[in-house]
Amino acid sequence: MGIKPIDLTNIYNPESFSTGRDAQHSCLFKLKRKPFEKIAASFPELIHASALSERDATLLERKIENSCRKILMACKAGEEAISCEEEIMVGQDREIPALIWDDEIELLYHVEAMILFARSFLDIIAYIFSAFLFSKRIDSFNEFRRRLVKAPDEKRVNILRKYLFKCESIQESWINLLVGTEKGRSLRDKIAHQTIVAIEYDRTEPTWEDLFCHVSFGGKLIPLENLVKEITEGIVNFCLATEDAIS
Repeated sequence: MGIKPIDLTNIYNPESFSTGRDAQHSCLFKLKRKPFEKIAASFPELIHASALSERDATLLERKIENSCRKILMACKAGEEAISCEEEIMVGQDREIPALIWDDEIELLYHVEAMILFARSFLDIIAYIFSAFLFSKRIDSFNEFRRRLVKAPDEKRVNILRKYLFKCESIQESWINLLVGTEKGRSLRDKIAHQTIVAIEYDRTEPTWEDLFCHVSFGGKLIPLENLVKEITEGIVNFCLATEDAIS
C-alpha cells in the first residue's frame, strides 16, 4: 500500500483553534498553522529520511492523530475553566467573591483536566519527535528533554535545545508548569501526586478593587486566563517549533 500523507480532517474542523468564544475547540491565541499539519503533509518523506519501517509509520500515525485530539482536549478544558469561572461570578460581587461547593469542584475539574491533558500531550509528542530526531522510542517528555540536552551538537537539536532553555528561564512558563525539573516540582506533579490546584482570588493589579481568579504556583499568583494561555499556547508553539526543525 505504501506510506501516505496523514489526513487530519477527521480530527480538526475549520474552526479548531479559532479565537472566537463560540467556536468549537477555541483558544486564546492565534496560530500560523495547526499542530502536526506540516509533518502530516510530509509524512512519507520523513519516514523514508528516518529509515523507519511501515510498522513504525503506522504507530506514529496513530500517535500523531491522538496528540491532535489531546491538544484539542487541553484547549477545550482551558476554555471551559474560564467560562465556568465567569459563570460562577455572574451572580457574585467581585469585591467579595466566594468559590464553594459544586462551583469550586467544577472549576477545579476543568483546570486540572487542562493541566493533565497538556502533560499527556507532551508525553505523546515525545514519542513522535524522538523517532524522527533520535530514531529512538521515548515515551516520556522528561526523558526526551534529557536526551535533547545531552545530544551531540546538530542543527535541529541545537535549535530545540535553545528553545527549551529559553522557556525554562521563565518561572511561570508552560514547561515549568507541566514538567518537573531540577529546580522543583511542576504544577502537574503536585496535582498528580500531592494536592489540588490552589485557587485564590486576588487583585490582578494593586489599584483594582475587584478580585479575580488566580492559580498559585511557586509562591506567585497567576491569573487564570494567563495560565490557560501559557499552557495551551506554550505546548502548541513547542510542537510547531519542533516540526519546523524536523521538516
